[in-house]
Amino acid sequence: MSAPWIVAFLSLSGIVLLLAVTLLGLLRRVTGVLERTEARLAEAPAQLGGGAAPGTKIPAFEVLSAEGKPVSSSELFSRPAVALFLSAGCQPCRKLVAELTAGDASLSGVPLLAFIEDTAAAREFPLAPELSVFYQRQQAAAAAFQSTATPQAFAVDAGEIVYERTVPGSRRHLLELATRLRQGGEPLAEPDVRNVVRATL
Repeated sequence: MSAPWIVAFLSLSGIVLLLAVTLLGLLRRVTGVLERTEARLAEAPAQLGGGAAPGTKIPAFEVLSAEGKPVSSSELFSRPAVALFLSAGCQPCRKLVAELTAGDASLSGVPLLAFIEDTAAAREFPLAPELSVFYQRQQAAAAAFQSTATPQAFAVDAGEIVYERTVPGSRRHLLELATRLRQGGEPLAEPDVRNVVRATL
């Protein structure tokens, strides 16, 4: 192999090595940004489930108690409470319920009302005994709250008006929601996923 070919080969090898190192560094940086974004989204749950906006009066609906007795929404929300929507096939719901079951399911005096579709799978769903569980038919409660995702929680005042909504990732999120409802201050501003991502970049 002649000297010019050796120089060309070494130059090309150097360029390839430089490109590989640059791409590896860029990939590590992008991975770090994604990890930080995921952590921020976990800390500030976004409103991915939509649902009735704060200030909305919940229309009347009826659900079944764990004993199979009909219960009206006016009975459920005769005092401030947190409505939690769950579904049997939802993995985050199972994680949240396991956390509630393992610890204290109460929310500092604010009732936690869990709503789940009335199916055989839902009846076998492992729920904490302390939870007030209600079974909905044809998504009656979810339709009233305009909830399309689970888990989703709504703080509701005694006038059956939505005070605040969130997608809870832990019992702590539910407790903070209940505390704001009980204190009657300004509800927490709803986080915007785009702002969380921008703040991470």
